[in-house]
This record gives sequence, C-alpha cells and structure tokens, in this order.
Amino acid sequence: MSDLSTRSEKIRDYIDNTISETNEIYNKGIENLQSKEERAQELLELISRDSISGSYQQSAAEEKKTADWLRALSLGFMVFMTIIMAVSLWDSVSPDFNWQSAMFRVAIVMILSIPAAYLAKESSKHRELQNSHHRVSLELKSVDPYLSSLPNDKRVLIKEKLAERIFMGGDAKETRRDQTPINTHEIVTSLIKKLDSEKS
Repeated sequence: MSDLSTRSEKIRDYIDNTISETNEIYNKGIENLQSKEERAQELLELISRDSISGSYQQSAAEEKKTADWLRALSLGFMVFMTIIMAVSLWDSVSPDFNWQSAMFRVAIVMILSIPAAYLAKESSKHRELQNSHHRVSLELKSVDPYLSSLPNDKRVLIKEKLAERIFMGGDAKETRRDQTPINTHEIVTSLIKKLDSEKS
C-alpha cells in the first residue's frame, strides 16, 4: 500500500507538472498569436495608409497637370489679346487710322477675355484641389510619427478626428462664391472697385 501510494503521488506530480507545462505552452502560444495579430494589424494599417496617401498624391499630380494646362491656355488667350491691343494702339497713331477696324479689334479683345477669365478661374479651382490632396497625403504620412510620443487614448482620438475629416467630407471646404470675373465688364468693375478701396 505504501509503495502504491508513493507511485500514485509520483503519477499525480507528473500529471500536475505536465498540465502546468501544457498551460504555460498554451499561454505562450496565445501571447505569440496576439503579438502576431497586433503586428499584422499594424502592417495592414501601414499598407492601407500608404495606399490611400499614394492615391491622394496621384490625384494631386493629375490636378496639377489640368491646372497647368488651363493656365497655359488662359495665358495664350491673354497674349493674343495683348497683341491685338498693341496693334490697335500702333494703328491709332498712324494718319490713316480706321475707327471701324479699331472697334472691331476691341470687340475681339472683349470676346477673348471671356474664355481667358474662365480658364484662369478653372485653373485656380484645380490648383486648390491639388493643394488639398497634397495636404491630405502629407497628413496621412506624418500622423504616425507625430502621434508616437502621445498617450494611446489621445492617439486614438486624433486618428478618429483625422479619419472623420478625410473620409466623411469634413475636410471639404464649403463651395465658396467665385470672385474671378468672367467677362470684360466684370473685370473693369472689379478694377474700379479695387482702385476705390485703395484710395479710401
């Protein structure tokens, strides 16, 4: 009986040790899985952030191309208008000056001012979109280095606000009224108002 009792104690100790080791291995495996899951989550967040940031960069590059192209067209119209006006001024000092020809050139300049102003306004809109996309891309890239020194709760709060502003349209500016004149009459009126404000 004493021998059986000793053997049963040894068996019980062996089973307890085996269960303890098994629990320890299990807990280490759970911790390892949790750390790998956290790392995978961080990598996924990093990849998605870089992907979104790259998309904004690409959009900014496309907006820049459109803005540059529209600005070049607007400048082309303005150069053409300047040439017509210079020719008209040159003809005005000649002895055989023709009023009808001069008025026709002035009318052409006034007509050309409409697409020139419109293209300049559209170029400005695309330039604003380009700057907005660049800003969002920069914020997405710099948010993690900036938040690394902050406590976890503040990090989560700032990320939530940033995500809400970017993805829920909080970053979109209200559509403001365009101040760019669209025709010659509005251009002249704007210039007169500006001169009056400067005098006062």
